[in-house]
Amino acid sequence: MAEAVESYRGTVKAWECDSFGHFTVAYYFERFSEASRAMLAGLGGDWRARTYLARFEQELRAGDGLHILSTLAERSAERLRLDHRLFNSMSGAVATTIEETLFPATHPTASEAGITEGRGDGFMTGSLDVVRAAELDEEGELSLGGYVHRSSAASAQLLGAAGITPEYLRANRRGFATFEIRLELREPRPRAGARLKVESALARLGTSSLQMLHRVWDVPSGRLVASGSQSGAHFDLATRRSTPIPSELREKAAPYVVGKGA
Repeated sequence: MAEAVESYRGTVKAWECDSFGHFTVAYYFERFSEASRAMLAGLGGDWRARTYLARFEQELRAGDGLHILSTLAERSAERLRLDHRLFNSMSGAVATTIEETLFPATHPTASEAGITEGRGDGFMTGSLDVVRAAELDEEGELSLGGYVHRSSAASAQLLGAAGITPEYLRANRRGFATFEIRLELREPRPRAGARLKVESALARLGTSSLQMLHRVWDVPSGRLVASGSQSGAHFDLATRRSTPIPSELREKAAPYVVGKGA
């Protein structure tokens, strides 16, 4: 197995946490983007990240130290795979892992089967905005975190439509915690001024967990620029454990269930 390299070290800032006190998922992806750049600097070639599979295993809070160990898990002329593990630097526990797959810049965009499959008309608009200059990465394209911030906003809209509103969460001392994100990016990447729309639906509604589908579209052209799924748990803020979704909310969410996801 290839040797793991420390590719990032830093801390969680207070303003990077969500309303439940968790380190916001988009900022995990920003850290992984930096770790990826550190790894690619020593590999040579012109590689483009295409797909991500992130699993969130432990919560991080404001002030927590973190570091990332990255491994070159696979390398060929056709693709690279980087495996990243993000640690709580104080406890030594793994908080999050991510598998990142990259292809040569000249490689045609491929579809990742299963990520956006669904049926019915349950998709709703969850986000509609313009890419700002502050969201761009070093190549002048929408940063990795910029995609995830939009899907997070769309998640809040979808959950609210399904009855899991901020008022419900506060009144019942409930929360929502993401435990897995799959993301696929397509070429060309959005730049400043691009108008993007995120459409979202529920792929699965379990006893205490659910899976959302997100599709990011360029509004003028109608081109799909990214897609993915987000799985999370409805949980009790006091015990920090998952708890069943009430039947009345399940009924309200039913119109947004479009089929089986990845």
